[in-house]
Amino acid sequence: MLIGTRRHPKAPSLRRAKRIEKDLSGTKVSFVAPVSYSPLTIRQAGGEEAEFDLSNAECFKPELAADQTEIPGVRTATIFTGSWAFRGLPFVHGYCGSVNCHFGVKRVENLPVNESLFDSRVLAREVNKCLELTVVNDFHEPVLDDPFDITVYQWPGYLSPINCQWLSIETIDWLYLENQPLTRVMSSNTWSTAISDRHYMTCSFYIKRSTLNAGNPYRIEQRVSSDNFLAFMHKIMGSFKIELSPSAQAEKERVKLQIIQQSRPILLCTTEQVELSKQVLHHYSNRGYRGSSKDPNETHRADPKDVSAFIEERIKPRPLPGSYAKGPALNEK
Repeated sequence: MLIGTRRHPKAPSLRRAKRIEKDLSGTKVSFVAPVSYSPLTIRQAGGEEAEFDLSNAECFKPELAADQTEIPGVRTATIFTGSWAFRGLPFVHGYCGSVNCHFGVKRVENLPVNESLFDSRVLAREVNKCLELTVVNDFHEPVLDDPFDITVYQWPGYLSPINCQWLSIETIDWLYLENQPLTRVMSSNTWSTAISDRHYMTCSFYIKRSTLNAGNPYRIEQRVSSDNFLAFMHKIMGSFKIELSPSAQAEKERVKLQIIQQSRPILLCTTEQVELSKQVLHHYSNRGYRGSSKDPNETHRADPKDVSAFIEERIKPRPLPGSYAKGPALNEK
């Protein structure tokens, strides 16, 4: 793509991208990414250490829930951050969004001795635990139109998880999921894979699209496509190579032989989450947006039917290249 547009911003070029290598206690991780730069970042990203001692507690910090309390038994370490700007037509559209990434390692400290993260059921359960305490429970109290409604509501900021699936890319099994924002324009996509019996790696991509008169997650979909942002993410993830340490590889083989790996479980959002998300997304569909109507009583919100159709489309499964057959829902209630 030679020139970007507002609808389809141009991604950073990977022609001069370099392979970044990390040593995680003998497990070699590498991936290709271009030089990190975004005009909205405070500092240049990507300056993390090349080697990490997974047995050193000082390398990890507590994982925080949405209410900023520590999640028991889970600690996290950052191994790479990146930020890249996407642009439309020069001098016309300019900056149209960015992709920020955070690659980290989570250490699970309270697993039973007979469990291992190389078991897909255990990994999915641990990913779901952190997801529920962070993204799913990211609630806020909305400002409603009715000043006489004194009910205290707790509305979610995201519909999550959606499009969850297991992928095999370059011999690496990833648990992939997406989060649909309801109040903000930044969406996120997360990949997780085990690198030891007690550690798993997470790769989170935060996609922010930007243009005039589209300051909410419903309107931005109509103005700026996510296709090039997602394609950029997939190029980075498609370049990943993970060579497990001898002890981690032995543990992976042990689990493969001793634990029957049936269909891999996936994570789903509930019917209640879906219905509430339609209400929340509709409520915020006028944030940062004004239509052509001059009526002072016009709310500039989208048609509820259109919002409902959008959510129904978002929760449909969309198998990606390398996707395994759909497994049972781990978190179905």
